[in-house]
Amino acid sequence: MVALSAANAALLAPYLNATDPVGLVRQVRSQPLGAIIDSTPAMLDPPSLDPPPDPDYAGFAADHLNRRSLIFVGANDGMMHAFDARTGLEVWAYVPFNLLPNAGLAGRTGGGVVQVLRDSSARSPT
Repeated sequence: MVALSAANAALLAPYLNATDPVGLVRQVRSQPLGAIIDSTPAMLDPPSLDPPPDPDYAGFAADHLNRRSLIFVGANDGMMHAFDARTGLEVWAYVPFNLLPNAGLAGRTGGGVVQVLRDSSARSPT
């Protein structure tokens, strides 16, 4: 994974489809949260022991007993966002590799039509 930052713009340039990769990175990073249209939020809580799926699960649950609860949701800015469930603050956001060439479309409309970039739901394994 590579951070979407001005420092990494040269590394990401071949995938960004932009003449000014640094400017594009700054534009994307300055945008507000995109619209959440069809994405259903998924919550990741500390693991439960009820019922344990296998003998090793108890150790896993003990190791992650105090992990932060997160809410994951896809937004129309092309990113999968993770929010702290207690504070509501964004912890991180992820731009899928296949959406990097469309990063400049985030927040734009074409002829009044919204460009849908990342609009599916997250799934949590535990």
